[in-house]
Parts: sequence; C-alpha cells; structure tokens
Amino acid sequence: MIGYIMEYTAAVAEILLFCFYFKGVLGKKENEPIPFYLLGAGMIVFNILRSFWYLPFEMNICVTIGIWAVIAFVGCGGSVPKKLFFIAMQTIALMVTEVVTATFLSMQMQIEYDDGFSMRYLGMIMTIAILFVIDLYIIYLAKKKYRRLPLKYNIMLLLCPGFSAFLLMLLDVYITQSQNVYYGLTFLAVAGLGYVNIMVFDFFDYYEKSLQTAALDAMLKANEKNYRLLEENEKELHILRHDILKHMSAMQAMLAEGNREKAVLYAEELSQLVSESASVARSGNITLDTVLNIESKKAAALGIRYDIKLHLEEEIQISAVDLSSMLYNAIDNAIEASQKTEEKYVLVSVSATGGMVYFTVENVTEAVQLKNGQIKTTKSEKKHHGYGLESIRSALKNYDGTLKLSYKNGIFTCEMCMKNGK
Repeated sequence: MIGYIMEYTAAVAEILLFCFYFKGVLGKKENEPIPFYLLGAGMIVFNILRSFWYLPFEMNICVTIGIWAVIAFVGCGGSVPKKLFFIAMQTIALMVTEVVTATFLSMQMQIEYDDGFSMRYLGMIMTIAILFVIDLYIIYLAKKKYRRLPLKYNIMLLLCPGFSAFLLMLLDVYITQSQNVYYGLTFLAVAGLGYVNIMVFDFFDYYEKSLQTAALDAMLKANEKNYRLLEENEKELHILRHDILKHMSAMQAMLAEGNREKAVLYAEELSQLVSESASVARSGNITLDTVLNIESKKAAALGIRYDIKLHLEEEIQISAVDLSSMLYNAIDNAIEASQKTEEKYVLVSVSATGGMVYFTVENVTEAVQLKNGQIKTTKSEKKHHGYGLESIRSALKNYDGTLKLSYKNGIFTCEMCMKNGK
C-alpha cells in the first residue's frame, strides 16, 4: 500500500515540477485550444500509468523527455531552439540528480544500488527535491538573461548540455554494471560537468552584456551628438527671435513700396528658415529624439526633405537598444533609397497609443520589387538591406511585433507595429 502511495505521489510531483520548470523558463501559451493546466493534468494521468510499467532505464529516459517535449511544445511559448535548449538543460539536471542521489545513498546510508525498495523510494524523494533546487536556479538564470547571440554560439549552448547529458548516461551505465564503483570520483565527475555547463552559461551572459555595453556606449555618443544639435537649434531660434522685428520691418517696408512679390518671396524664405531650425524632435524620449534628430541632419546634408510626425499618447516603453536599432536601420534605408531620386523625400511617423507603438517610414524611391515580404535586391545590395531588415525583425520579436513592407506609385513604406513594452 505504501508503495502505491509513493508511486502516485512521485508521479504527480514529477509532472508538477516539470510544468513549473517549463512555465518558468518559457512561459505558458495563452488562449490555446488545450489550456496549460489541462495539459498538465493529462500528463499526470499518463505519468501515473507509466510509473507502474517498470520500463528499462533508457526507455524511461526517452519517455520522460517525451513528456517534457509535449509540455514545452504544446503548452509553452518561445522559439524551437529555446525549447530544445531548456529540454537539454533539464536532461542534464535530471541526470545530475540521479547520480548525486545514488552516490549519497550508497556512501552515506550504505544502501546498495540494486536494493530495489530503499533505493527506489528514497531516491524518488531525493531526486525530486534536488531537481527542484536545480530548476529554481535555471529559472532564475533564464529570467535574468535574454540571449540574442550569433547562431554558432547558440549551437554551442545547446551542444554543451547535450554532450554532458550523454556523458552522464554513460556514467550511470558504468555505475549499474561495474563491480567496483568509486563514488568519490563519480561525484567529482558529475560536479565537474555541472561546473562546466554553468561556466559556459555565465560566459555567454558576460559576452552578451559586453555587446550590450558597446551598444549603450554608441547610444551615449549619439546622445551627446543629439544634445549638440539641440544646442545649435536653440541658438538658431534665439537668433531668429532676436531678429524677427527686423524681418517684420523689412517686409512692411517692401509692402509700403508696393513691392508685394518681393515681400512674399522674403516671407517664404523666412518661413523655410524657421522650418529648418524647428525641425528638431522633442518628444521627451531621449533615445527617440536622438535618432530622429541625427537622421534629420543626415538627410539635410544630402539635400533630402525630412518630415517627422509624432503622436504620443503614452510613454514609449521599448528599450533604448531595440528602439535605436529599428529606427536607425529603417530611416537609413529610406535615406539611401531616397537619395537616388529627384524628389528626395522621407517621412517618419511615430505613434504610441492603446498599449501599442507604431513606426512608419515612407520614402520616395525608384521601383522596388517585393517577394514574400522581402526586398528583391542585387547581390551588392543584399548585404546592406538584408542585415538591416533582419536586425529590425530581431528587435520586433521582443515585443510580439510585425514588420510590413509595401511599394506603390513611387513610395516605399516600412511599417512596424509592436506592444509597448516586453
């Protein structure tokens, strides 16, 4: 009777722990046909049945990994590589707990490895307890970090725990089949593999932070440039305010002399001067203003008319790095394309309302061909346009955003729509 209770309890505890782990590292899907908790209940029933099958070790591991895959892929969000990575991490964690538990029971409690009852049920309790602690640490690391590394590094992050799990499986086979087991050396091997995986994980965390620091340094330099632009603009406006009476007197004199055409021309020139001086963005968002103002100066230097429309009903919550990445790439592409035309015009619209943020960049351009949401370019242009658009799409993923490209009657439009905050 006690055995049945232990089996039922362990089967339920395992699934609850697995659901807790994958929900923590991936997050559960919302509004799905099969709710996350209903899926968990189904897995509990399956796991209770599985616990009485007494499957061989290798088969048991495969079934367990299959349960993780169902929970991760059916009930949780995140990309496929991310799901595979955390399944591999859980495999390592489980193998570590199995070896540590067996080592502890053998060395400290003098229980033989083949002592079915004690080793099985005490092992269940210890394994679940240790796995819970390890899973808490992995969830902490997953929430602390968001990785956006080159593919080769993500592959390494996946292979390292994968090979570690394979070595731990070989170690478990050695323990079960060997006549003389050196538990001290076994424990050192397990601890060493765990240390290597943690250090690899932390190294890439450090590497990613260094990339973010470089990006923030670039943003600081851009902010310094923006403040200089603002200062220059304030000086221009101050001069205009100081001279406005003189300009008004000059136009009145022209009108008094009956030279209306000259007065109108003078007023148009003055209006253009005021418009150029006042074209600096002041939205209150330092990053947004910096990008818009620096791009404004780029456009002005190339003789491109550059207009800005802002409609901000709420504060933009997008990170400075992602915001600058999206806008710099989109506007740079627009300026580059518009430069090749006679009209030379770029319009940037930014809107934040209803918990959403909308960026629209329009530019006059030569004929553009689009296929499956991609710009068809020559080989020499692909390396520029491709990376820029991929950078935009990568940043948009952080906010469940979408990118829409369109071309009509000589106007190319890049529309970005995203949640206002991660």
